Amino acid sequence: MNRLLAAVLICGWGAASAFAVSSDDAQRWLTLTRPDSLVGWHAADAKPEGWQMAGGVLRGDQQSAPLRCEWAFGNFEVELHWSAQPGAAWQIGCAPIGDEGKPEEAATLTLSDGEACGRLTYNGRTLAGEQAPELRDADQHHALLQRSGKTFTVTIDGRQLYAAELPLTAKIQLTLDLTGGAGELRNLRVREPRGESLLQDGLAGWWTPGNIEAWSIEDGVLSKFGRGGNYLRSEQEYSDFTLSLEYKLVEGNNSGIGIRTPRDGWPSRDGMELQIYDRPGLEPNSNMSLYGHVKPLARADRPDQWNRTVVRAQGRLISAWVDGQLVQHADTSQHQGLKNKPLSGWIGFQDHGGQIAFRDVYLLDLSASEQP
Repeated sequence: MNRLLAAVLICGWGAASAFAVSSDDAQRWLTLTRPDSLVGWHAADAKPEGWQMAGGVLRGDQQSAPLRCEWAFGNFEVELHWSAQPGAAWQIGCAPIGDEGKPEEAATLTLSDGEACGRLTYNGRTLAGEQAPELRDADQHHALLQRSGKTFTVTIDGRQLYAAELPLTAKIQLTLDLTGGAGELRNLRVREPRGESLLQDGLAGWWTPGNIEAWSIEDGVLSKFGRGGNYLRSEQEYSDFTLSLEYKLVEGNNSGIGIRTPRDGWPSRDGMELQIYDRPGLEPNSNMSLYGHVKPLARADRPDQWNRTVVRAQGRLISAWVDGQLVQHADTSQHQGLKNKPLSGWIGFQDHGGQIAFRDVYLLDLSASEQP
């Protein structure tokens, strides 16, 4: 077997992992589905043939059409809970995107109740590893797929089966297929590395055409009181990224997260803004709307509390999660007012006159050549 495909059994994820261990690891998972739809897994407004998504449970059978995730990932962890009828098998694929690799260059993980469970294949070859796990007596089984660089690790029901080196391209998309019978899948979620802190050097690397003294950082918390701060803007410009942060907004106020905005531009006019607004209800410009253009899918924010928020920009796809729940997903190429917006620019936080605070602001640069 090609040495690049050699599977090396290890006893843990290890210090070489791209995932730094931290106390809030459990808080950083992002759901990859909505409870009652497969948004992010199919073309806009198109229902995937043969699938049912209700109450957070995806159901299908051998007649269901394969699904492909719209998000692309470098280093990641994906976990899910699954069940399958005797003879049925889930196929969890990692496929290259665009021109980065050939279609046949894909890895596939099989989940079933038979000997094939846990089998990892690449380009049609089955990799050597431990034998199929003896599944626990439960209606739902747990699977964890981790990627760090070229190393893929598979764990099923708490038992690690593989640490395999695969020469996959930098960015891949997940695929889902079900063969041989019916099955259920739930709690499908992903976790990426946090990237680099944007506040580790205080306000160094930030600027505003307004009053910079309206913004302050103390004990890692970026705060703004009163008016005059305008938009606090990063000196550096970014194109594709995962931005994670926590924000707290005093009840009755609003703010915003500006992205991909030209240096002297205004997000809602020249770039894009993810609205921060604690007014209840689901309105065109409510929390995590693409201000002035796309209302959110749902609400998960809590007034006057810290809200863990992730904004992901990937090409023309803009997505947002609050407390792990997918609340925004838009293909901006399909929106008249957004399709010609720039694909890179600064990231910033809006002064809208009220009290707003941000902390744990991290950015994973998805366009960096070293990812993964």
